[in-house]
Amino acid sequence: MALTLGACTGGDYGRQARGFEGTAARVWASLPELAREQREESSLALTGGEAGLRATADQIGAPKAGSTEHDPLGIAKLERVLSDVQAPEDPETYYRFMARTYQDVPEAMLFAMAAHLAEDRDMTSRFARQAGEIIEADRARLAALATAGSEAALGRRAMVEGAVDVLRRVDENGEAMDETITVLNHRIASYRHALVRARLAVPGHAQLMVIEDEIGALEEAVMGLELDASRHGALMQALFAPQMELPGAADEMGLGMMMGSPPEAEEKSAEKTAKGDASSAAPPVTPPGAQPAPSGPRNILPGKTT
Repeated sequence: MALTLGACTGGDYGRQARGFEGTAARVWASLPELAREQREESSLALTGGEAGLRATADQIGAPKAGSTEHDPLGIAKLERVLSDVQAPEDPETYYRFMARTYQDVPEAMLFAMAAHLAEDRDMTSRFARQAGEIIEADRARLAALATAGSEAALGRRAMVEGAVDVLRRVDENGEAMDETITVLNHRIASYRHALVRARLAVPGHAQLMVIEDEIGALEEAVMGLELDASRHGALMQALFAPQMELPGAADEMGLGMMMGSPPEAEEKSAEKTAKGDASSAAPPVTPPGAQPAPSGPRNILPGKTT
């Protein structure tokens, strides 16, 4: 027994062996973790709500039990992660592996599919609540940025640094929403394909109707997420369009105002431009003697005409 344990642990009974054997053991043990597809880490200090949004997004993107190939060491996934081309997974993949997992009891596959759908719908509802909070927080950030710029409350350097931080944060939050919507739409396509195949494998089963209803509910939830993502994108668009308003805010804001240009300077610049345009477009002056006599009555004094 001691000899067996020593062979498994490099002869140190549970402690990591030194040298090549220890390094190889640590690399081999870390393969599944390396193969796990993770979101690119943000360079910003995330708020609790932002961290929660990303955690839910990662849970939504995790593969379902029984729907992937048997890869206990994560070798196949590691190869996909290291591949230069990240092609979207075939919608048929979900059903293929589910049918293989439940090949002995096809009816059990239907109950597993319904459980996967219910799980996705619950996580999507949680993600929608978190996204709503993020949208309100980003709206407040952009409004505060506009106010700081219009009031010249910050110096140029501080204003630029604050603007970069806010824009990067808003962009990363929007990217997290867009990526999750893409994952869910692909998941729905996989469920739809699996339902068609399941009707051929287990026709007339009552669970098929449950699966169809769950797919419809998930589609409706994702449509709501798409509307939320569109609202969030409008926040950034309004920042760079003076004629637009920040959704939920009444004050218009242009890029010049955001960067802290004094309002008096902008007014004087606009007035100077208008005067220059008027002088360049003025018609030539006619000598007084050559002016034609006015036609019709003229008011000389109140109540008198000639």
